[in-house]
Amino acid sequence: MAFTIPKLIAAAKKKNIEVKKLMNGHYQLLGGTFKVNYYPHSRKKTAYVAGTYKSVPNVSVNQAIAMCFEQPKSQGETHRRSNNTRKKRAAMHKKGINNCRWCKKLLTLDTSTLEHIIPLASNGLDNANNRTLACEECNFARGCDMPELEN
Repeated sequence: MAFTIPKLIAAAKKKNIEVKKLMNGHYQLLGGTFKVNYYPHSRKKTAYVAGTYKSVPNVSVNQAIAMCFEQPKSQGETHRRSNNTRKKRAAMHKKGINNCRWCKKLLTLDTSTLEHIIPLASNGLDNANNRTLACEECNFARGCDMPELEN
């Protein structure tokens, strides 16, 4: 079945997903656990979860919407961690990010850890859009999993 904008909007509405049309046939799907960038008019009809570095080819409308709620699949390689985490944590504290993302505990520079929202093992990127602060307990308990997706 061919792609149509009304089909995308109708399917997204059923899952409470907002469809934002951007330039060059690019759509952002917002409102699920993840923001998905979808290119249904491209030759490969790709989609990817924002904050990851691997796109998925031949994605249907329903698959793109499902990606808003599913942990990205690991493809056997991980993105490298950068250095200077203390500097990055200090910059986040300066911006007013002072609580653990998961348990909301108040953090200091010495008690905070750098957390990847989408784990590097799930193709998450090591960039500012995919980093947050967490307490040591939450960071280690979460590990490479995303327990917040479990119902």
